[in-house]
Amino acid sequence: MTIVNGIDMDKFNAAVAAVRGNPDSGKKAITIETTWLGGTASESKIGDFTVRIDEPAELGGTNTGPAPVKTTMAALGSCLLIGFAVNAAIMGIEIQSMRIVTEGTLDLRGFFGLSGDIRPGLQTLKFTTYIRSNAPKEKLEALRGLVERTSPCADICANQIKALNSEIVFE
Repeated sequence: MTIVNGIDMDKFNAAVAAVRGNPDSGKKAITIETTWLGGTASESKIGDFTVRIDEPAELGGTNTGPAPVKTTMAALGSCLLIGFAVNAAIMGIEIQSMRIVTEGTLDLRGFFGLSGDIRPGLQTLKFTTYIRSNAPKEKLEALRGLVERTSPCADICANQIKALNSEIVFE
């Protein structure tokens, strides 16, 4: 077993080889069920995990979990960190430590429906990666470019989803 940056590279390389050999095996459907708990609180079943999400008190919530927008930002940070760890391992870069700080601006006038000119989502989103590695800066910059190009969450945040569909079922 070859472990680099805490990643089992044998398993990872086997997964890449499987998708390379059968591209359709790389297409994954993801289903998450989210249940309203009352007020602004909800729980999402994500595989074997349960995540509670809520709004802060100033937005009518009970602050029993992170807000949805903050959860989205955390997902972006986590996705990028995974991308850095895995791609660094592939490139032979050892990482001693790493963290990402994600910052965004939100104009609540969009969420509250007070202005049709303001989007309800984040107006800006920025992340800063702090990394400690013995690798040359040029190699780390190349790693950064690769991670930003291949991060599913960065892609979701940077590009509009073209197939956002909705339906309602009356129970």
